[in-house]
Amino acid sequence: MHARTWTARALALLLGTLALVLTAEAALQLAAALRPDHRTTSDAPARYTILCEGDSFTYGIGGISFPEQLEELLNERVGRRAFRVVNKGVPGLNTAMLADELEGHLRETRPDVVIVLAGENNSWNAVRLEQGAPWHERLRYAVQRTRVYK
Repeated sequence: MHARTWTARALALLLGTLALVLTAEAALQLAAALRPDHRTTSDAPARYTILCEGDSFTYGIGGISFPEQLEELLNERVGRRAFRVVNKGVPGLNTAMLADELEGHLRETRPDVVIVLAGENNSWNAVRLEQGAPWHERLRYAVQRTRVYK
């Protein structure tokens, strides 16, 4: 009887921990979805579109993003809204992940110019979700994309 009690407690602890992690992930995903996206520039018409791809440096962690600064500088220089700079930076992104997303971003934004600033995360984040990748790489990729992990 003692072994069953211990097993039941261990199972309850495991299930409780799993429920806690899943609840935290859901809350973080919801908070991220509700947070305003500072990366988005105005949708006002512009003559030229510049697409900026990259990791947290492009995204703008720790300050004003370089795409936001670039748009402001270019438009100030010409004296009107001629440039729209789209920031597609994602913290933690490696170059392989960027390559996976690039085609869709090109279709979505139809840019005149593309600027890429990436590679810093390649040393610690070598995961690329490819067809035929081992299960452990796919699992690691899935975990790294969760907000609880980040």
